[in-house]
Amino acid sequence: MKIDDLKVLLTQEVGLQVDIHDTIITSAWKISDKLHKQIVFFPDEEMKLLYISILFEEHSDDPEFLAALLKENLKLSVVKFCIDKDGDFMALAELPDDFVTAGVIRKALFGLFTAAGRFQELLAAAARTK
Repeated sequence: MKIDDLKVLLTQEVGLQVDIHDTIITSAWKISDKLHKQIVFFPDEEMKLLYISILFEEHSDDPEFLAALLKENLKLSVVKFCIDKDGDFMALAELPDDFVTAGVIRKALFGLFTAAGRFQELLAAAARTK
């Protein structure tokens, strides 16, 4: 999917306010009073995939927290928790271009928001058990 086509889909059909940055599109979201996140949309034309992600600033190498994230991945569909090469946590949806519609993007966004809330809950629970 070309970035310009994605911008039209996101703005006109999904109703998002977005910013284009060369190869990615971002959109700022207030998920809750305490949780403000940037959603990143990355269309990979070569792989014919659209990646939608939320990056978390928090870091943890607590084995119990990491195990809780892996268990959470079993419960989630469309969205998964992962760690990037710098050790940063993110929630990521990977959508094949052939299936990308406004409705699918809305479902992926709902999954990301749910995952962001769950991430915060798991992080708080890990901090309480230390």
